[in-house]
Amino acid sequence: MPVRYVSRYAPPPLAASPMATLPARSHAAAYASVAVLLLGVWLSSYSFLFPALLAVLLIGVGLSFLSTRVNPFSVGYYLNTKPSWTAIAAVFLTALFLASLAYADWHSGGIAGLTHWPRRLG
Repeated sequence: MPVRYVSRYAPPPLAASPMATLPARSHAAAYASVAVLLLGVWLSSYSFLFPALLAVLLIGVGLSFLSTRVNPFSVGYYLNTKPSWTAIAAVFLTALFLASLAYADWHSGGIAGLTHWPRRLG
């Protein structure tokens, strides 16, 4: 059996603190959905298709997060921590807002998905 050298000047090993463990729920999806919302609002000035596609993407992400909350085997296999209910609700609300923004842009008369036609020079 090998002998470990331990200096008598070395501090004793620290016990694992409760803060070192992973949190039970993650709220990161809420912040990411706000960033996607801002991106969708900015891209809606070019076409109503961009917020519509982002809304479909967020609905898929929200359903995926919802399935990780329902599936008891998801922790450790899919994610280290499950998303919180508020983060899932934020993703769905962002998708709803982007879908309503796309509908409002389409209803206001955007032609073929473009609201700003490129101008020809010359």
